[in-house]
Amino acid sequence: MDLLSAIATCSLHGDVGLVIAMAMTFSHGNPYMVQNVVEDDASAYVQEQDDSLRLPMPAAPKAPRSRAEAEAQLRNIAESEGSPVVGLLPVPVSWAAEWGRKPTDLFNVCIDVSIATAKLSEFEYECGGAKAGRECVLHAYAEAVGMEDLELDVLAEITTQRMGKQ
Repeated sequence: MDLLSAIATCSLHGDVGLVIAMAMTFSHGNPYMVQNVVEDDASAYVQEQDDSLRLPMPAAPKAPRSRAEAEAQLRNIAESEGSPVVGLLPVPVSWAAEWGRKPTDLFNVCIDVSIATAKLSEFEYECGGAKAGRECVLHAYAEAVGMEDLELDVLAEITTQRMGKQ
């Protein structure tokens, strides 16, 4: 299933543009993404940018390209008492448990998208509804997953998408 089909089919949040921007920012469309948010390099998911205002980013760890590689990376993070976020959209493994799922279930795109977007909708409600805007929702999500830069990076991706459409 391609990215747009997965999001259209499995998303529980109405802002499709936001969900696509999150997927492109975090995983670049890779459903096997695994990242340890406990590490100092919590912004390793950031796409390389030619932006003179950003400090140079250290090289991101190699993203898994298969479910087997992703599961091995997930095990390594768990064994080192890390805090992994997993999948096409960044979903902490603790959220999988809330939904009665195993961490490895998050490599199923539809499960990952539905859990992440359910949380987006929850945060939107907590922010005061759709009128609250993306910033509040993204801030709450980024804080919950432990990825401080996620909010700004997703908003930048949305701006880039808009510029590309002009």
